[in-house]
Amino acid sequence: MKKYIVFAALISVFFAVPVRAQYVESMGLGTLQTVAINANYDGSGTIVWSGGQNGWLATDDYSGFVYFSQLPYFHSVTATATFTGMTDTSSGGQASASFSSGNWSITINATGSGDVLTLAGHILENHTYNEKEIDSTNKLDGRAVVVVDTAAFDDAYWENTDVGVLSLNDNIAGMIANISLPTALDFNSYAQAYASNNVTVTIYADESIVPEPATMALLALGGLLLRKRS
Repeated sequence: MKKYIVFAALISVFFAVPVRAQYVESMGLGTLQTVAINANYDGSGTIVWSGGQNGWLATDDYSGFVYFSQLPYFHSVTATATFTGMTDTSSGGQASASFSSGNWSITINATGSGDVLTLAGHILENHTYNEKEIDSTNKLDGRAVVVVDTAAFDDAYWENTDVGVLSLNDNIAGMIANISLPTALDFNSYAQAYASNNVTVTIYADESIVPEPATMALLALGGLLLRKRS
């Protein structure tokens, strides 16, 4: 069974070469979530993500679990993404669409240490980023299988956290985005523009186990319980 990972990968202290699955022997990163991302759709087929405020990450076995705000000298987390090649699949007053191409990145910055984690990638070839309105509400559920193209970790920084030394266990990940649209927006199709400052993005190492929203909530609760026990 594949292990989780997420927006983070690093160069293990044991290796001076880019991390790949066959080289990994140290602790793996399992899940990363960042919140308060801005999403803007231009009405003509392009989504752009930017910004972000906080979040949490966990190791592949949940032995290490930490909120960004609890990291030493934590400063900010920034998510960026651009998705294009939109096909509107809306029907019956429920908005949905797929995007055939896209690039994304996540960076965690610590005061005095600079960028201590950076991941960047794209949508897996022959896959799409799909968004669907949830129960005709003003919320969108977005899902994709993504590739981690580049990764950088500051090992010296992470050794001083509850997570310890991290590494990337795979280069294929599952991505989920939950977008809360403006409440006044009657979002029946992707023919109109929108902007939201309330987007949560979660990345899992194993693209085959990207869970439904209810399962996501259980994972988050499990992480909280583990954090409380430690």
